[in-house]
Amino acid sequence: MPVPTGSCSETCQEARFWVPDGGVDNYFVLTRLIPGQTETKYLSSTLYEQSTGDAWAATDLKQPLQRVLDMAEHGSVIISAILDTGCCGWENQSNDQTCF
Repeated sequence: MPVPTGSCSETCQEARFWVPDGGVDNYFVLTRLIPGQTETKYLSSTLYEQSTGDAWAATDLKQPLQRVLDMAEHGSVIISAILDTGCCGWENQSNDQTCF
């Protein structure tokens, strides 16, 4: 059971994972964020790769990833989306931008 902190859930950090379609084999991405009431603040993204044995190596990415769409070659190629949070995206289903 979580321990209450006295602050609302909109100010607490969360973590979201992206794993390959086949599941966690030897790499995945973790993104830290704060959901907020009106917009999400993305703090950081870290690529984890399994090295020799059971050890995992962490590499901080230059910018936090809002939504990972796909990844290849253990993170050397990352396709992600910058999410549309404005009213026009709501009317048009979405106006997300795709980046790689």
